[in-house]
Amino acid sequence: MRARDRRKTTGPKKPCRRWQLVVEDGHDEAKRRQQRYRSFEGTKPEAERALRKFIEEVESGFVGAGDDLTTTAYFERWIEHCSTRVRPRSLTSYRQLWELHLSPHLGKKKLRDLRPMDVQELYAKLQRSGRRTKKGGALSANTVLHVHRVLSMALKQAVRWRLVSVNVADAVEPPRIQRTEMRTLDRAEVQKLLGAAKNSRLYEPILLAISTGMRRGEILGLKWSDIDLEKSRLRVARSLQPDRSLAEPKTVRSRREISLPATTVGAIRQLKVRQNKLKLKLGSGYADQGFVFANELGAAWVPDSISTLFQSIVRHAELGKLRFHDLRHTAASLLLEKGTPITTVAQILGHANTSTTLSVYAHAVKGSSQVAASVMEGILQGAAEVC
Repeated sequence: MRARDRRKTTGPKKPCRRWQLVVEDGHDEAKRRQQRYRSFEGTKPEAERALRKFIEEVESGFVGAGDDLTTTAYFERWIEHCSTRVRPRSLTSYRQLWELHLSPHLGKKKLRDLRPMDVQELYAKLQRSGRRTKKGGALSANTVLHVHRVLSMALKQAVRWRLVSVNVADAVEPPRIQRTEMRTLDRAEVQKLLGAAKNSRLYEPILLAISTGMRRGEILGLKWSDIDLEKSRLRVARSLQPDRSLAEPKTVRSRREISLPATTVGAIRQLKVRQNKLKLKLGSGYADQGFVFANELGAAWVPDSISTLFQSIVRHAELGKLRFHDLRHTAASLLLEKGTPITTVAQILGHANTSTTLSVYAHAVKGSSQVAASVMEGILQGAAEVC
């Protein structure tokens, strides 16, 4: 294989020129010489480096159909590829991150011309002024990290498809994750919250979140066919997404059965009675879809509206900053502090393994170890008396 370059200057004595890179790529069946062409703009040393890279790509087979593909055109193909492989919510998230943060900066750039510095500079810019609002402002490190993950996944597939030789995102340092501060309630605060929610439609969802540690989407996706009130059990079989579509549980362990406390069972029984009365009152006007937590016409609740109402209840209870998801943390922490085995808590939460539970709730496990020490002290004292 032989390589040469043809130079075309944009003006006399200008250090930055436009070059035509030409690489010979064997011969066709008629023994005619095959050549690959690529344009490049820059200095002579830069053009020489680009030529060497071009030769490597030709030798490796990473040229051809995707040679002039823009990152936008490629991303659309990748999204289509993902459409049957990921959850609808994930697909929507990929598109939003691309349209808001990646496309405006990288969309017109050719896929093969993308460089690690381009990506690193983008991340820095997003962390300075990446918010797409009237007020502007910086994007959080977590959001930029999500942008990085989506770009990295897309480029990894581009390497598999032999459109590029390397995933440039691998050479970029993404921002460090900033964990959202976890808030847990103690017993008195739980009572305060439940008291404030007592006469609202959120009372049962809040009670269920505290007593089972279920996620918001899992609670709102519950159907009456999932609950056995006689045996005080329910099964998690689906999750309601923000767009009110239903999705399968995230993992095999997320599909689980949970035992219910008597108080929670009693509250759900009363809810069922109220719902049946509403069905009789509205008749055909009630489009029953089987949801435990349905609106006045039988349809699923809008998930984000739950968070809005929850904040109103939290303010009324004067509990400070608290998210609905913190009720899941509260359930896990209270169970662990009372000595519930870590394996049991992991099963209730739907964690894939106990290491996840331990990493999130290490503070509560310390409390449970104190309970274990007290139990052991009783055993040792009894043994000492026998001796």
